[in-house]
Amino acid sequence: MTKITIDLGNSIGIIHPNIYGHFAEHIGGVMEDGLWVGEESPVENIRGFRKKLIESLKKINPPIVRWPGGCFAETYDWRDGIGPREKRPVRVNWWYHHDGRLEKNQVGTHEFMDFCRLVGAEPYVAANITSLTPLHIRDWMEYCNFPQGSTTLAKVFCGANGHDVSWTRRIMQEYSNHKYHIISSYGMSIHYCCGGGECFLKTEEEWYDSMFRAAKMQRIINDHRAAMDEFDPERKIKLIVDEWGNWHKEGSGPSKGYNLYERQSTMRNAVVAALTLTLSNLHMTEEKIIAISAIGGKLQGKAVLSILSHPDVDWNEIVLREGLSFKKERPSRALPKKIFSGFILA
Repeated sequence: MTKITIDLGNSIGIIHPNIYGHFAEHIGGVMEDGLWVGEESPVENIRGFRKKLIESLKKINPPIVRWPGGCFAETYDWRDGIGPREKRPVRVNWWYHHDGRLEKNQVGTHEFMDFCRLVGAEPYVAANITSLTPLHIRDWMEYCNFPQGSTTLAKVFCGANGHDVSWTRRIMQEYSNHKYHIISSYGMSIHYCCGGGECFLKTEEEWYDSMFRAAKMQRIINDHRAAMDEFDPERKIKLIVDEWGNWHKEGSGPSKGYNLYERQSTMRNAVVAALTLTLSNLHMTEEKIIAISAIGGKLQGKAVLSILSHPDVDWNEIVLREGLSFKKERPSRALPKKIFSGFILA
């Protein structure tokens, strides 16, 4: 018999609310025809954003939303997304050579900020440091912040994927040598997607494989944090996991392959999300880590949006219900636990 013991008399610490954040990238059907349908669309909307999705996200009270990418951000110029929408340029974006879709820039800085207000979230803007200059990003920050100065744009060292601890160690070594002290650095981000295989699991072995892949998040967090501690023992730099979740084979969603990387939302999404968020509560709290998942169409939660973008398909609320169940824990404290069985002591 397996026994789980929860120590109510002790606390690991306060669960950081931003662990339950989300990610909205301009890719496939996530933004165009997903989040954004336009004010003239026959689809019921609120200032251009799909009303059904706005109402659903408000239920889970997302603390923070990351935008506009992802890889999309690497060629995005924020100046294309301001001014009258009918006058904004149409561009070849990062994903064009994958799906042939052009970026119409209908959702820019103002629209994204409006979306955040609608769902009650804080904005997390991913700046393009690949093809724009630091001055361009500085101007974007000024555009957003002045004269009111109400929005804070955090800078994040970005690069590591999964088990690439060597990247984390190199970045932290550079930081400890004072090369990056000229900027206000909040944290360093890593990504880990635990998918693979078909969207629908058929065997017990496939379920166990999926859960083991998701559980690797704990080791990834510990390894990267250990590498960071070598150069930042006071943990001034936070560890941020801003892309995580399943990555199934594409084509299982309602668009039948039209929307790039679209997957059907299944029970596996909810179980993997629950496992990852539980690890976040127990480990990311004491590590001061912020984890941001996805909203719709590509990764973990993005399958939700792919369903919403097709009115003839009923919305599967699996992932929404998972979000609602974890919403009850905010704000709260993480409690230590022990699992006893004939084979496991965790």
